[in-house]
Amino acid sequence: MVGTDGFTLLELLVAVVILAAVVASALGAFNGILGTIGAVESSRDTYAMGRACLKRIVTDLESLHLTLPPLFSKPDLRDAPDPYRLEALRKTVGSQTFSWIRFSSLAHVDLNGSGQAGIAQIVYYVTQDDDGNYLLRRQDRLYPWPEFEPDPGDPLVAENLTLFDLVLFDDREDAHEQWDSESEDYDWATPRGITLKLAFRKNGKTVNFTTRVMLPVYRRPWKKK
Repeated sequence: MVGTDGFTLLELLVAVVILAAVVASALGAFNGILGTIGAVESSRDTYAMGRACLKRIVTDLESLHLTLPPLFSKPDLRDAPDPYRLEALRKTVGSQTFSWIRFSSLAHVDLNGSGQAGIAQIVYYVTQDDDGNYLLRRQDRLYPWPEFEPDPGDPLVAENLTLFDLVLFDDREDAHEQWDSESEDYDWATPRGITLKLAFRKNGKTVNFTTRVMLPVYRRPWKKK
């Protein structure tokens, strides 16, 4: 009788094929797990960035500084613009349009370690990098500040931006996409509140953030005499 202690070549080949299938299946599952973890971490980073961005903007707006009556009076053509004006525009960057806003705030961030504090002009604006990605930047200049010019050194607040949209509300709750507190069109008033909308593109998905800020101070429409 022939002994049965060993394996035939066919049996070895079958065993190798089965082992290879098991290993391939395990590697596929492992890679799937890693991919899921990576997507979750990426999504988590995007949510953290969005929350931090909104928190920064809200903090700046909640420290808003304005010139109020009686220090403020309706300007005439010979007057210099109020340095503490609030202005919001819609500007086209690349192929998209985003909000742009500047205002005065006591929430100056001393990035240079100079120890200086005071009223700052803060501007939030969108730029585009060489790869076509949209970036939200924050410019912060202490008074007296120069006329605004984009600066590549301005801190980056958010990236992979697809939406930066501001809706400004007057004291009658009418909505506006733009504003100028130095303009007769707005009765030299400032908005009562602002809705902030942000969206980011990550891994083929869009993540949206929205919040509303009621401004701590505002200038009422100028009373016509």
